Amino acid sequence: MQRFDRISGSYDFLAKLVFGKNLERAKNVFLDTIDERKNVLIIGGGTGATLEYLDKLSREIKVDYVESSAGMMHKAQQRSLQFVKATFYKEPIEEFNKVGYDVIITEFFFDLFELPKIELLMAHIVAMLKKGGKWIDTDFRPTNSAWHKIVLKSMIMFFKLTVQMSAKELYDTKPLCINYNLNVKREASFVRGFVTSRLFCYD
Repeated sequence: MQRFDRISGSYDFLAKLVFGKNLERAKNVFLDTIDERKNVLIIGGGTGATLEYLDKLSREIKVDYVESSAGMMHKAQQRSLQFVKATFYKEPIEEFNKVGYDVIITEFFFDLFELPKIELLMAHIVAMLKKGGKWIDTDFRPTNSAWHKIVLKSMIMFFKLTVQMSAKELYDTKPLCINYNLNVKREASFVRGFVTSRLFCYD
């Protein structure tokens, strides 16, 4: 989203202020399952911290980085990389049509949208993944915690004011993933289940 340009300079700081290092831990937990010489698509990578983490694995990995926010992409392009070869595409993922990826990574992406839009995006993204490929999805998940609901309401209000986010609630995308033959191989939860990272295999 172009509107994320407004908060690109403060996004990482705000995330750490509210959640500490939990969001980074969640995003990184399954990245070591990516083997060398794999073609990877990152969607919603923001300022590019994941690129640096992948680079620390010292594996030659080719990454296509799709980000519609110029501000976020500019920060990602400043990351110092030695092993990861990243190509940057400043466009909405709906307009990006390359196929044949070994791994797709989505980071706090689907929480921005309402369910009909999520379903359309899911179908589009799955079509870009190789059979037998991996999908690592990290996002906020709905819970019954009163504290989580308060935090979620504050987050939605903030993002509506700053980036005109359309989502009014969280949706658990796991059932949709299963419908697309994406089978959960591993799962890790953070912030008492408010954030979950899932490793799917596309069978």
